[in-house]
Amino acid sequence: MQTTNWYAYLLGEARVYSDKRKHFLYGFCFALGCSIVIGLIAYLIFHDVARFLTCIFSGLMWGLVYPSLTWLLIPSPHYVIGSKGLIYFSGQYILYTPWENIGRVEGQHDKTPPSIWLKQVLMPMTVEEAVYKQQAAIVGAPSPNKPIEITDPKDTRMQIALPSSPSWQKTALGQDILRYAPHLA
Repeated sequence: MQTTNWYAYLLGEARVYSDKRKHFLYGFCFALGCSIVIGLIAYLIFHDVARFLTCIFSGLMWGLVYPSLTWLLIPSPHYVIGSKGLIYFSGQYILYTPWENIGRVEGQHDKTPPSIWLKQVLMPMTVEEAVYKQQAAIVGAPSPNKPIEITDPKDTRMQIALPSSPSWQKTALGQDILRYAPHLA
């Protein structure tokens, strides 16, 4: 989180967006749903209510443990948006782009998650350098001073995944993006 705050400072008046709560909720629902299915199968096979209740109880426990561990250990994508550009943390890399480099949004209408596509190929430089020079850049997430080289403009890292929702434009993140890049509307 300290790195995120530093990047928010770099971009000026910036906001940070994250989907951690959604990941926790999905994990809880997944674990609970699996425990109910396993409990029903155990009840149908053994005709024993105690085994059914044991499966449900253990599912509730996993419903709290599993999402808590994933919430703590697995980085979820988050965004830092400011007047100087957008920084996207994927968990594997950190991408910075100035607003002028944002080309288009694809997806959502053809059942794929919406993504922002960039115009220029990302340069191998640190985020601090990129913000200063107003050029798009990408670095590795575990070591933010290690630039990654991209030569293919169709590389999937040339896009910024947006949260899947009925309409990304209506989310708080979408509204902030449209404020700086109105051509995406």
